[in-house]
Amino acid sequence: MRPAGKHHPRGLANVLIIEVREGTDKPYTCKDGFFIRTGPSSQKMRRDEIIDYFNHEGKIRFDEQFCMDFKYPDDFSEEKFQRYLQQCKITSNLPIEQILTNIGVAQRQAGRLLMKNAGVLLFARAPTRFYFHAAITCVRFRGTTKNHIIDRKDFSEDIITNVDNAMKWLKTYIPLRYEIGGGKLQRDEIPELPYDALRESLLNSVIHRDYFEKGAVTMVEFYDDRVHILNPGGLVKGIRPEEFGLTSISRNPFLQGLFHRADLVERIGSGIGRMRDEMKTAGLSEPEFNWNGFFRSNYSGTQNHYRGTSLCRNYPGRGGYCNQTWNLTAEYAEGRGGEINC
Repeated sequence: MRPAGKHHPRGLANVLIIEVREGTDKPYTCKDGFFIRTGPSSQKMRRDEIIDYFNHEGKIRFDEQFCMDFKYPDDFSEEKFQRYLQQCKITSNLPIEQILTNIGVAQRQAGRLLMKNAGVLLFARAPTRFYFHAAITCVRFRGTTKNHIIDRKDFSEDIITNVDNAMKWLKTYIPLRYEIGGGKLQRDEIPELPYDALRESLLNSVIHRDYFEKGAVTMVEFYDDRVHILNPGGLVKGIRPEEFGLTSISRNPFLQGLFHRADLVERIGSGIGRMRDEMKTAGLSEPEFNWNGFFRSNYSGTQNHYRGTSLCRNYPGRGGYCNQTWNLTAEYAEGRGGEINC
């Protein structure tokens, strides 16, 4: 068997017991191939099962694989790449191809520049032409169920732009509280849900999602009393539930490194803690996290903030709140950021 497993023989009277514990360096193979244990029996794995298993165990990284359908420079967006370099504060007189090679997203093979999937997600003219499931879909529901859809937006640019657009969409629906005090003439706008926590969740959803799962996109679900952010892929392999929020392991470490280079995320496992702190500072309950095939972040506002509010009749389909406390944000307040009087 390769790699070698660990066994622990121990004696009991006239009986020799050999205990074989679950291995940590899966998968294991023997001369007859790969097998999977199902109850008391072992079954030989088929080709597709082996591929799925390698993906699940993190032996194959999506972000580091080359996209053979991507044609450079036809499918490449220099504008997106230059914007990324500005975020990274990288200035260079080298040719673009050389910079792509230096940061590790591309490699020249057999006279052709091959782009890794991470580079496609960030720098392709149309990333969803290659990976349609790399989009973010935002849906505003009326009430607390999925029965009535008020608004839906699908964002299918590069994944950094998708996060920015999803945040802009969220801000049009998150109620604002206005405060004036402390001798200041200008009012402070305080969102019902902290923007930084939501943005951190969105970044996590595109960095750590399972891109091998093509049947689902990242979802933002906005209800009257809560916001859900979901992405395919449960807890990353190697993190036990009790270690969640304390240990940093990425499903797509190369992609995470590119985001870190642009100063968009940390790489020290502090994101979950920051989300919790932002909600505490806002006087709200900590976000709830669930994982079972999908990873879901749940954000709930204070119940009193939503009590008695209703959809603004003067703005049908836009889902704004209008009462004495919460108001639509600037985009719908006659374009000037003022309050709406219904």
